[in-house]
Amino acid sequence: MNEQPQVRFIVQFEDEGQMKEVEIKQVISYLNPIQIGDTVTISYNRKKHKAVFITEEDLKHAAQESKPVFIDAVLTRIERYGKVNRGQALQLHFTAEGRDYPIPVVQPFGFEYRSGERANLILIQGMARIFRYGNEGTVKASDQLSLQGEIIRMQKMPIIIENKQLMLLEVMISRGADRIRKANSLFVPENLSVNVGTVIPVTMEMDDLQKETRLLQGKQGAAKVLTVHFEGTKGERPLANITAEKDGVIYHIKQTIEPVYGVEVGDELWIAYDEGTQEAMIINYSSR
Repeated sequence: MNEQPQVRFIVQFEDEGQMKEVEIKQVISYLNPIQIGDTVTISYNRKKHKAVFITEEDLKHAAQESKPVFIDAVLTRIERYGKVNRGQALQLHFTAEGRDYPIPVVQPFGFEYRSGERANLILIQGMARIFRYGNEGTVKASDQLSLQGEIIRMQKMPIIIENKQLMLLEVMISRGADRIRKANSLFVPENLSVNVGTVIPVTMEMDDLQKETRLLQGKQGAAKVLTVHFEGTKGERPLANITAEKDGVIYHIKQTIEPVYGVEVGDELWIAYDEGTQEAMIINYSSR
């Protein structure tokens, strides 16, 4: 084809612990031939048992496509989809440069998304998420750590917004020898398979990870919530300032909360706490 040879290759590779072979037909350049024994990169379709070669140019293009794009947008419309535990399921519509970005969220009691307010959105592979809302902090993407979390428990919630199922996940986040368990609600596309044992990407700020790791090494116990104040969101999780009392001592909690559970005055939380600094973090939410 165009005076270049079309070659039939047999490629051997390991997939899920099994050695497999697949045939690839491709036109190659005389200037860059592939030889027997060469190591190559392929994209493999298990269902069809077909593969194609992936070039460095393909990888560069994919990396470029996956780079996050940050957008300054205005919340212009809110659709309501009913209660979820003590919260409300919403579809937020943000507008930037004439384009609409719909994002499903859960709004907990005591926190409110408001039309006309601005947010920083993050666009990855065409999908928009909230990066910051209603928070004047200057956290950069470079301050975020990319971690992995394993789903250890999952529950489908009775809310579907535009073919996205709300799921409440318990995720074990690992970084070296450290382990942090978090409740995390996500709107998952219905065609995407999510199960116990699935590993999903998780982002955390370095300061939050260090503080939570430190507090988890201390004492734990039950505490009663005295006050709750919100400061916008990090991602789609509201950022709360909470005071809680345990054995006559007031502890201060500043962290993002799981909106499906929410936190209200009078709740009894299970916390990890530092008696010296009087800092604390939520381990388990109220069961009511």
